[in-house]
Amino acid sequence: MVELSIGVKLRPIVIKQRDLPAYEYINAIDDVDDGLPWYHDIWNFVKRGEFPAGPTKKDRVVLQRLAPQYIICGGKLYRRSHCGMHKLCVNGAKATSVTNLIFTK
Repeated sequence: MVELSIGVKLRPIVIKQRDLPAYEYINAIDDVDDGLPWYHDIWNFVKRGEFPAGPTKKDRVVLQRLAPQYIICGGKLYRRSHCGMHKLCVNGAKATSVTNLIFTK
């Protein structure tokens, strides 16, 4: 509780509930044709604590800082968001189909 002086006016807070899920943003990542998804190194580090072959010290630090933002649940990698929503990490054709689904509605 907050004690207010007499005559102080407060504006009400309006909270709207949405029927559809909200999407913060979609990261576009250039494809590197090595046959692995873009999140392969993050997946290995989160699941097994393994770094990719031949990383520099900078690569190790970046991976260690990124890893806490991701979780593996049900065999899929999700990125945690600040609002509590977990965002599924997708690659290739799946990313294209998700993008088309969102922007055609």
